Amino acid sequence: MNAATRRITERLTSYWEEARKGRPCPAETDIDPNDLEDVWDACFLVQIKEKPNKKHTFFYNYLGSDLLEAYGDDLTGKEIYAELLDYSTDNIAQDFENVAVSGQPMVKESEFRNRRGLLIRYRFCVLPLTNAVDKIAYLFGGMKWKAF
Repeated sequence: MNAATRRITERLTSYWEEARKGRPCPAETDIDPNDLEDVWDACFLVQIKEKPNKKHTFFYNYLGSDLLEAYGDDLTGKEIYAELLDYSTDNIAQDFENVAVSGQPMVKESEFRNRRGLLIRYRFCVLPLTNAVDKIAYLFGGMKWKAF
């Protein structure tokens, strides 16, 4: 199966595995948008910042153009807990927290209500990335979705 016909979750997970090169996680600098040109508009990059209470805060450093419509707004540079979505249907921020703590990839299907009130059903993957000192400092992933 070629890259164009695989699900985004399979495509990105495979890319992440190759980029690891035997390490627990690849570094954020190992991700090259040119390698992912066919799916880059459905990808995201999240920066993790630690808070004193040991919870993390998450900020979108990159949000592909396909995802802007799903969220109903451009969330680039904004804190996810404060800006993301309707917590009564889903909590993507909690998924991010789980991956940040465990260091393990996640693939999930779920739904949420976006800022325009549309029900968004999605499939996504979240993959941990390290910084220069091998600490998980970023989350990389992609999402395909439909609005209802």
